[in-house]
Amino acid sequence: MEWLTNDEAAEQYYEANGAIPGRKDSVDVIDTNTDNPYHNEAWTVLKYQVETTNKARPISPGYPYLSETFAKDILLKIAQNEVTDQKTIRSYVDEAVKKIDLEFEKYRK
Repeated sequence: MEWLTNDEAAEQYYEANGAIPGRKDSVDVIDTNTDNPYHNEAWTVLKYQVETTNKARPISPGYPYLSETFAKDILLKIAQNEVTDQKTIRSYVDEAVKKIDLEFEKYRK
């Protein structure tokens, strides 16, 4: 368990799936600099959030889906499409919310 939560494991986890570490002190061990300024900017935002507002994950069987959908359907689309306008970003958020609501519906029953 100790290895699973250390900086080396966090770095390998990032390299395997691109996920930001959950521990504040592990964020700095990962080199996220790329040639893509949008990717770098997104990581700057995520790093700031981990360092200033990081909380333990909520107890919910749907949390992994929420987290993945947010990352792929909002952040990744913004970065890949180099989107900056609020209308397009709002459409990404609205689509993701619909998907998340559908997934979470099965846990409400």
